[in-house]
Amino acid sequence: MDMINRGGVSRNEAVSQLYAQTEKIVFATLSRMGLGRMDIEETTNDALIICIDNICSGKYRQDASLGTYIVGIAKKCALNVLRKNKRKSQLDTPGEEEEMALSPEDLLLTRERNQDLRAALDELGSPCNELLLLWANDYSYREILDIMDYANENSAKVQKFKCLKRLISIINSQQGLLDVE
Repeated sequence: MDMINRGGVSRNEAVSQLYAQTEKIVFATLSRMGLGRMDIEETTNDALIICIDNICSGKYRQDASLGTYIVGIAKKCALNVLRKNKRKSQLDTPGEEEEMALSPEDLLLTRERNQDLRAALDELGSPCNELLLLWANDYSYREILDIMDYANENSAKVQKFKCLKRLISIINSQQGLLDVE
């Protein structure tokens, strides 16, 4: 880390070593998450850049090994790529709304419900948000435990249940606020 903080040639050497040490594990992790080769390469580079920036800015606290830290960053970057790809594929393919030719009122209600759900997911927070996203995208509990570092599949199931319960509670409280107005 001292070499990274020094900058210049030292930083370049340290980054090259770090990349060589973590490339295989990051590639394997991102492959399991379902990313293609191009996305894996871009995500790996993004994760490395974020890691270097965090080291230089003092955000890296050395709670975990540098390799584990990079894998964690890569997973978060990969989830963003998966979200972006899902949104893009949804835009490319006609949705049920288009097929059923919804009325303007129904379309407005659907948009409002989607906004409410997005707000509830934002309020839910990062770990639950990521877990529910993976579950909604038909990832197996085995894949979820690998991605999110749970101890076993049962832990992932229990956490998913708790997250869903919290999400439902948030949605119910939002609807209570909406009903008052």
